[in-house]
Amino acid sequence: MNEKRERRLRRQAIRWDLQGRRPKAILQSVSRSRTWFAKCRHRYQRWGWAGLRSQSRRPHHSPTRVSAQTRRLVIRVRRRLQRRKLGLVGARAIRRELRQSRLLRHPPSESTIKRIVRHLEVGTRRTQDWERAIFQGYAAFRHLLAKREAVLHLDLRKRELAIVK
Repeated sequence: MNEKRERRLRRQAIRWDLQGRRPKAILQSVSRSRTWFAKCRHRYQRWGWAGLRSQSRRPHHSPTRVSAQTRRLVIRVRRRLQRRKLGLVGARAIRRELRQSRLLRHPPSESTIKRIVRHLEVGTRRTQDWERAIFQGYAAFRHLLAKREAVLHLDLRKRELAIVK
């Protein structure tokens, strides 16, 4: 609904209320619910005419929001894990590392960690890395289709997939 029209209706309802008009008659005139009128009346009593403006529906606070310090710590632990030889950087590995190092009293859940590091997932590899991985995967797939058998060698350190003939 149009903000100006809605504010005009609220003001009119309050004017009629101040003139002593019955709530039932006011509601019939403006075609709104009793809760709408009660909310308008409450806002007027509390803040005056300014209270009749539309208000944000955004929460005043988010008690479950992850602190900036925790976010930085999760990202730092992920980057540290990424530098290791095996390079397990998933949410479970990050959570395990946070627990073992006792950096946080209550480490965030795996789903929260995933949400924190989501923006890092694809951006951590260059386009050339992705292309090489895709081409190596297709080469292995084509070889398997042609020969019907193969031995694949996966080197996690070099991040390479090779076909052993």
